[in-house]
Amino acid sequence: MSPNSTTPASQGSRRSSCCSDTSTLTFGQEPFETFQHRAVELCNTVLDKGSPTVERLRGGGFNRVLGLHLPNCEYILRIPRYLEGSMPYDIAPLKLLENYPEIPAPTIITFDISQDNALKDSYMIQERIPGLPCISEYPGLPHEAKCAVARDLGRIFSSMHGIRNRAAGRLIWKEDTLRLEPLDPYYQKDPVLLCNDGPADQSTFELILDVIRSKLAEAIQINRERSWAYKIEFFEKLTIVAKEMEQAGVWDTAYAFCLCHRDIEPRNILVGEGHHRYPRLG
Repeated sequence: MSPNSTTPASQGSRRSSCCSDTSTLTFGQEPFETFQHRAVELCNTVLDKGSPTVERLRGGGFNRVLGLHLPNCEYILRIPRYLEGSMPYDIAPLKLLENYPEIPAPTIITFDISQDNALKDSYMIQERIPGLPCISEYPGLPHEAKCAVARDLGRIFSSMHGIRNRAAGRLIWKEDTLRLEPLDPYYQKDPVLLCNDGPADQSTFELILDVIRSKLAEAIQINRERSWAYKIEFFEKLTIVAKEMEQAGVWDTAYAFCLCHRDIEPRNILVGEGHHRYPRLG
């Protein structure tokens, strides 16, 4: 097991590899040198494909990321860093996109939301997508390749806008079912099933106003314990702005709500190597 794997699929990700102890210290996580053995134990249990070579990769602020190399198989192991209960939100959009192959995204191999496993933590194993981070590769691409990436991203965004639902909310995987969690969690509404048929349950303006009012009510309650007057003023002014935008006809009322990515940044996009510069969402 080595953090310096040279398997073909890992070569494209070598620039993302991280062999320092910074993340171990920052997030208080178990060092890679010992954690990799538990990753191997997990793979032997759930994949039944032999012992993998484990590669340490640079993770993000929300997930620890390891590469898993098996004969003819390349996987990514993702473990939440500190957000308890965050895994269902990561699983849900990938489950949804399994029905839309025109949107390139990783396929989930297996996952466990509980901590009853070799890692003693929730995790997700997904296929490893070949490619290089857009944030580092795009500036050095020739003009034609940049145009190709832009066109492909445009097609991806267009496909995402075609995935619609009557209600707005955050996708969540709950009880082995894809559900939608309302955007105003202050009222603690239960997630609902997706329902794509029929007109939208509420207009865009009504949704935004509900969310702002929810945040305003939360700020008023917190202000009773500590000073949050500036928050109250902020959401009161935001309510006025939303109403003025409604009067100006800014909000589109012709369509139901569509799928969007909450962090569509170059760091979350891979571009293919060589002449295959197609983008893929991470």
